[in-house]
Amino acid sequence: DTQSYGTTTITAAGIATAYNRFIILPEVVSVSPTKGTIGTIVTINCTGYAAGDMITVVFGTNANIQQAEASVYGTFSTTWTVDTQSIGTTTITVCGISMATNVFEILPNVYEVIPTSGTVGTIVTIQGTGYAAGDHITVSFGTNANIQQTVVSSSGSFSTTWTVDIQEFGTTTITVIGAGTATNIFQILPEVVSVVPSYGTVGTIVTIQGTGFVANDSINITFGMNLGIQTANVSSYGTWTASFTVDTQRYGTTTVSAMGIVSAYNRYFIMPELYIVTPTKGTVGSMITVAGTGFVAMDTLNVAFGTNNSIHMMTTNNSGWFTTIFTVDTQSYGTTTITVSGSNTSVSAAYFILPELYEIMPISGTVGTIVTISGTGYAANDNITVSFGTNAAIQTAAADICGWFSTTFTV
Repeated sequence: DTQSYGTTTITAAGIATAYNRFIILPEVVSVSPTKGTIGTIVTINCTGYAAGDMITVVFGTNANIQQAEASVYGTFSTTWTVDTQSIGTTTITVCGISMATNVFEILPNVYEVIPTSGTVGTIVTIQGTGYAAGDHITVSFGTNANIQQTVVSSSGSFSTTWTVDIQEFGTTTITVIGAGTATNIFQILPEVVSVVPSYGTVGTIVTIQGTGFVANDSINITFGMNLGIQTANVSSYGTWTASFTVDTQRYGTTTVSAMGIVSAYNRYFIMPELYIVTPTKGTVGSMITVAGTGFVAMDTLNVAFGTNNSIHMMTTNNSGWFTTIFTVDTQSYGTTTITVSGSNTSVSAAYFILPELYEIMPISGTVGTIVTISGTGYAANDNITVSFGTNAAIQTAAADICGWFSTTFTV
């Protein structure tokens, strides 16, 4: 039965009595559990030690992982946490006045994955323990059988880093193989990895690419208010590419959504544009048609034309589109800027004002008739020479700051 360590008397008593001796030896009766990874809590139960003995537990390379005191019956129980040591059968030595041993098997473990989820291109760091000291280990990741290699430290631990390569969506197994093998997991997430270009006007061709989607899935691409601007088929690696033309939508950040079994998002910025200016040149009095897209929805816009800061005003529709017409007022010759401005938006285009003799009075007469001519679209403050038939310089005049002049000569 349970008694303390040492020589124990056996007495056989009857009419006569006889004696002998038995030596009770110490024993590590149980180890629970018998194997596990670094960090496992181990409990041992021991008997046969000296009553009240001070016990030291040696565990593998750790000469003093725990201490305990034996009971008056020579028994004790104690617990400790497996510290960082290399793989394999590890001796538990329980030392007091006497000594006993047992074993525990250390197993490899990938105990940390940081982060635990991410998109293709994410940098992943893993740490492991319980491998053979100095072992060369290989890390496999999902479909990649050799994404990284490293060497285990003298204590059986390692740390290594790699970049998530192109693989499909979902839980992906990390397997670390050396003298022993352990696994953990990483969750690959979908991503719209690129939008090229990332901004532009209505009519721009945009190419987008995705990774981390479910293999062979069908993707529906939505763009702002357009719930089906394009579709794409996912490859066996979880990748896809698609292109679409920016349709008429309002100014600002617009969401690009790629939706299948899983979904991901990115952004595109719609810029305002004057896509129609017709005609692009003409004289004072010409009618100009201007149309624009990519403006703020239902916004009030101001049209500035050259020196006229507000030649016209109008309102965009719900898609940020407008069209309007205005008349060229009296301004000087040359390239003139049309600027359309609204809330947070302003965009310009060019119009070329041409010179014109818009009035000749009278249009017929005899020699000696006094003729008045008026012109617009000349350079501001320009010196003008009037030729009349064979007379190369019948009169001169000076244009005003707006390029207008009026002068008289005699036939």
